[in-house]
Amino acid sequence: MKKLMAIFLVSLFFAPMMAKADDISYDGPAQWQNFDRFMKDREQEDRVTGLSYLISGAAATIGGSIGYYGASDTLSKGAYAITQSVGIAAMGYGASVYWNGNEYDSFYRAVRDSALTSGQKTEILQRFLNNEKEKRSRSRWIRTGTHIVLAALNFYSASQERDKDVRNIFQFLGGVNAILAFSYAF
Repeated sequence: MKKLMAIFLVSLFFAPMMAKADDISYDGPAQWQNFDRFMKDREQEDRVTGLSYLISGAAATIGGSIGYYGASDTLSKGAYAITQSVGIAAMGYGASVYWNGNEYDSFYRAVRDSALTSGQKTEILQRFLNNEKEKRSRSRWIRTGTHIVLAALNFYSASQERDKDVRNIFQFLGGVNAILAFSYAF
């Protein structure tokens, strides 16, 4: 049982980092031809990523269902129910990535299919990339601040809690959020 909870907590800890790893960013030159090549490569990667999430989500959902009905204690049933939910969420995310692609796709398709010249496409791309860079910077600092506040709140709650087990949970959550804040800061 303790192993199951440890696996669940580790997966909960790494999920935000995996989501950050899936975040795409084009850092190449602001030339339409280069961006076009990058996006064509990303389309294939998005299909593979989406399919991977669909398969792993289905496996987690099925495994969680089997475990739920085979478990006898409430804590195990709760962990399996959460595993089912995470599996279904992964399947939804995978379907979205598989069929919708990444955050650049709408922009890419609109410009690609337009009657603009290559030079005009490059000019629009440059403006888009400048805006995206600013947006990413703001988002990174918002995530950092959010996790700093969560870490502080959890550490404060731990300092006020009399129950040792609950205090340990708050300290763990505070540590996780402190690590996430640090990871987003760089």
